[in-house]
Amino acid sequence: MDTENLVIIGIGIAVVAIVIWISMLRARKRSGETEAVAQTIGMSFEGDKWSDPLRSQDLTTQLFRKGSARRFVNIMTGTSQGMPARLFDYSFVEGSSTQSRTVNQTVAAYDDPAASLPEFAITPGSLFKKLDGLLGPKPIAFDTNPEFSRRYRLTGSDEAAIRALFVPDVVAYFEGLDPAGNWTIEGTGHTVLIYRAGKRVAPAELAKFLDDTSSRARTFFSHAPVTIV
Repeated sequence: MDTENLVIIGIGIAVVAIVIWISMLRARKRSGETEAVAQTIGMSFEGDKWSDPLRSQDLTTQLFRKGSARRFVNIMTGTSQGMPARLFDYSFVEGSSTQSRTVNQTVAAYDDPAASLPEFAITPGSLFKKLDGLLGPKPIAFDTNPEFSRRYRLTGSDEAAIRALFVPDVVAYFEGLDPAGNWTIEGTGHTVLIYRAGKRVAPAELAKFLDDTSSRARTFFSHAPVTIV
């Protein structure tokens, strides 16, 4: 191998090392800022590992089956609006080894011990209308509420249980949400998760994120017939 090729390889290695170093610095900075915010919003900062591993075992909705190299970081636990709450950054890698990307989002999870929800996911529908046949199960639509079906894509394996959960009050609640929010809401058992797909929340915005998502979770639980199995 000639000198020119060795120089090119050396430059490439240096560039990769610099990119990794910058990424590590940014991650460390975000963790430090997140830990500081956790103290101000009454949450316990747990870092990259759950202090109680059982706290992650009920996180089994569609989000947690996507991609590979799945990872929780900046975990916070506590309560909000009287509900057990968990906030965390969650990432996974999608695509092939030659063409892949890491998807990051900040997720809020809330629990209602009285709930027994079927697994469901409700995502902004406008992004998927032209791809319905390529994205897994056919979405569940409500003929009596075309606005809901236009704005959202509702999926889940137990259609009958999901239809029983999405009573008129629940459907009306979602129709009343600001579409600009682009919220994804998933649920199963006693847990509801709320996040914006592919979006991490800046540490300075975490207090508002906690307020917004806990309010939505509380309203959802209050509208839903939570004893559904």
